[in-house]
Amino acid sequence: MNQPGLRARLGRQTVLYGTGLLAGRALSFLSLPVYTRLLTPADYGVIQLIEMTFDMLTILAGSRIGHGVFRFYHKATREEDRKAILSTALLVLFATYSLIAVAAWVSADALSNLIFGSPTYATAIRVASLSFPWGGMMGVSMGYLRLRERASTFVLLGLLKSVVQLACVMLLIGVLGMDLTGVFVGTLVANTLVGTGVVVHLLQATGIRFQAAAARDLIRFGLPLVITQVATFFTTFGDRYFLQEAVGEAAVGIYGLAYSFGFLLFQIGYQSFDQVWGPIRFEVANRADRDAVLRRAFVLMNVLLVTVAVGIGVYVSDLLRVMSPPEYWAATDFVPIILFAYILQD
Repeated sequence: MNQPGLRARLGRQTVLYGTGLLAGRALSFLSLPVYTRLLTPADYGVIQLIEMTFDMLTILAGSRIGHGVFRFYHKATREEDRKAILSTALLVLFATYSLIAVAAWVSADALSNLIFGSPTYATAIRVASLSFPWGGMMGVSMGYLRLRERASTFVLLGLLKSVVQLACVMLLIGVLGMDLTGVFVGTLVANTLVGTGVVVHLLQATGIRFQAAAARDLIRFGLPLVITQVATFFTTFGDRYFLQEAVGEAAVGIYGLAYSFGFLLFQIGYQSFDQVWGPIRFEVANRADRDAVLRRAFVLMNVLLVTVAVGIGVYVSDLLRVMSPPEYWAATDFVPIILFAYILQD
């Protein structure tokens, strides 16, 4: 494939993913007044800590194993082997995520005591554990859409998931008066609805098949990444646990809101590009001009990243004042530091 063709694919798909991520973040910001008025900063902090705990469990369940799908999919020369890689990854991650979910359900009281010093939030942890198996299956299924360069479908499903979750939160907390557990119920409903659709779509294309060699390749590829991801997780998110212990959940909520702008930079400035580049880079690795392509991709990524960071930094104060009550405005002070850290990291 010639270079202009690759640039066209990267550009077109990046615009689609970027537009979708921008729409998703726009929806998040439109939902910000809902969350900040239905939830106190302390509630927001509790949700952050529970979600972070499950993010850590995601790594231990083998989420990085799924990243090997792109490598071995492009390495395979037969369509049957490619289907086997996808189906095997789905089955392996469903098994590992389900085991972790059962463990989290059983130990919910202990987890709540460990994180918060009381069993108060054990129910929220149990509800969150019900969503957990969908994480592995959706990762592979949505990855299949990326491999097929179905950016528009990928984006629409992500937006549907966000809309369903927001609607559930508004109903459960705003109308029915449920506590913060309603956020995790909304996530469960959204994951079940969207996850069922994308998993069925994948299995219709691949069938249900398990290939031991593919499982070994995926695990060997992913395990070293699990170790590095654990370290990355603690350097990125570990401060929240210390903050909660030192100052309390409300401070975690303020800090977590500030960090959402870092995630905004990551999603629009980096992830919109990586959604395309992630699968394609393994294809590029086999080309003679791969070094030149990598250099151009690196420059493109950083131009996009810095541009988005400047835009966020300029308008963050106004956004927070419009979208949230005064008790959340202190988050503005942390945003520039977080944006700068994301630029260095990415």
